[in-house]
Order: sequence, then structure tokens, then C-alpha cells
Amino acid sequence: TRSLQSEDTPKPGWPSASDGDIQLKSQDGTAARVGRLTSTVSDLKEQVNKSLRIVEQRQRLFYRKAQGSDIELDEDWRTLGSYGIKQGDTVMLVVREPWQRTEPAEAGDGQTTTVRLTLP
Repeated sequence: TRSLQSEDTPKPGWPSASDGDIQLKSQDGTAARVGRLTSTVSDLKEQVNKSLRIVEQRQRLFYRKAQGSDIELDEDWRTLGSYGIKQGDTVMLVVREPWQRTEPAEAGDGQTTTVRLTLP
């Protein structure tokens, strides 16, 4: 998991504390202010991709409602506000590890080679 810079020491290119309505927090607890309530989930994922170089397919975003239930922000077309997220709320970023699979494959000349498939 890549970590976000703390709000006290913003990483160049990563939004500063005043750059958004929502706090994005990583698994290791570091956070940054990002997004607008009118931004879509897709917009937020694109911002994370540009800033942290974590492709959208590896990002999982969650919001914890006041009742304590977690909601995955999994509909890219929806606005953050449509999930009930309010200014100052926190969205959790979980980074999926790349999927890998290693298989033997015929090399065509009677020999077998190993092929590693990696998806983002």
C-alpha cells in the first residue's frame, strides 16, 4: 500500500488541506483533503491516480455512515454527495494488490515455459 502524505507535509502535486471538501484517508492513517461534493466517484479516482499513481482498478473507496455501516463507493457515475457524504467527511482508500498468476505454457517447440500474468 502506498501512503498518502500527512496533511502537515503535503506532497508536491498532492492536494493541500484546503483543496477539497472531503478527507481521503489511507489504510495507514495518513490523510489529505480532496474532491468536491459535486465530484463523481470517477473524478475522485482519477485524482488519486494522477497524484499517487494508483490506477482506478486498484482503488476501493469506502464511506462510513453515522450508523456505523460502511458503503463502498462503487458506482463511478454517482456524485460523492449522492452517497450522503457531507463537507468534512472522510472517505477511506483501500488499495488492492495487483492480481498475479503464474502458469506453465507450451513454447511451441515441445518445451514448456512459465508465463506470469499481472493485471493492475
